[in-house]
Amino acid sequence: MPDVFLSYSRQDSEFARRLAASVSERGKEVWLDMEGIADGEVFPEAIKRAIEGSDAFLFVITPSSVKSSYCEHEVEYARAMQKRIVPVLRDPVPDSDLPPEIRDRNWIPFVEDAEFDPSLNRLVGALDTDLEAAKAHTRWLVKALEWDTEGREGSFLLRGAELTAAEGWLAGSPEDANPAPTSLQREYLLASRNAAALR
Repeated sequence: MPDVFLSYSRQDSEFARRLAASVSERGKEVWLDMEGIADGEVFPEAIKRAIEGSDAFLFVITPSSVKSSYCEHEVEYARAMQKRIVPVLRDPVPDSDLPPEIRDRNWIPFVEDAEFDPSLNRLVGALDTDLEAAKAHTRWLVKALEWDTEGREGSFLLRGAELTAAEGWLAGSPEDANPAPTSLQREYLLASRNAAALR
């Protein structure tokens, strides 16, 4: 699973490639649609799976990205999945044009090319903050989504040490956690605990 999903407008592809390569050089696996979608693959589904499986959602702020319906859908889905959202500012836009999930967060500026490396250091630091919590969120989200997709089949429920670890993660996640547990994750762990009690 990738560490980071990169959301950007195709008009900003050159910057997106540079950013993805630089973050990758720092040891993070970056999902970029130019490389992550196979020929002939249904790309909206591929993008949803990539967001679900990523620990963080990186949004490149430009006039093109805030006007893109694709980027808008990606941001909405990342919010619905309670992903850690990290905005980077490439080209300024009016605050009123930004979705709340992007507008209300502290942005990392990448406006000046001369400041690229210091900004990259800030970005990697943000991605590494509470990394274990983000990875646990992704792990239990992917399993909960699989359970839900398979009609909530009991064989997909957690048991034993895995259930104990997931419950420990949930108990240690405050309501304002970033990323916060989703309602689906809570349902999944409750169903797993109920099934374990019956066994």
